[in-house]
Amino acid sequence: MQVRGTDAIAFEAAAALDAYEEQLTQLRRHGADPGRIGAMQAALRRAGSLCLRLPHLSGASLALLLSHHRLLADLARAGDDARLAATAPSLEPVEECVRDLQRLCRELFLASHLQ
Repeated sequence: MQVRGTDAIAFEAAAALDAYEEQLTQLRRHGADPGRIGAMQAALRRAGSLCLRLPHLSGASLALLLSHHRLLADLARAGDDARLAATAPSLEPVEECVRDLQRLCRELFLASHLQ
């Protein structure tokens, strides 16, 4: 079994968060549909599985998971109203959590290379 270092996991997590962020951007631009929500869920699973391996990211990871589930609840309430889905009140907190985690991932990656 290959053991990956913190820097490699942090780098992969940042890339996975970028993919999730792109899904959020598409949601904001085009509204929700089952395919987009599925892609968003897959991107979050990938990012979450990586972030939760790093203790420094556990709090921010949990904040993202909670805000994501609030977003899903808002999307369910919005139903087929794409405009309402794209302006869901819980979308901005999710985006903020993603930015926080991306910053933390990049800091962890850089920290191991600047020592």
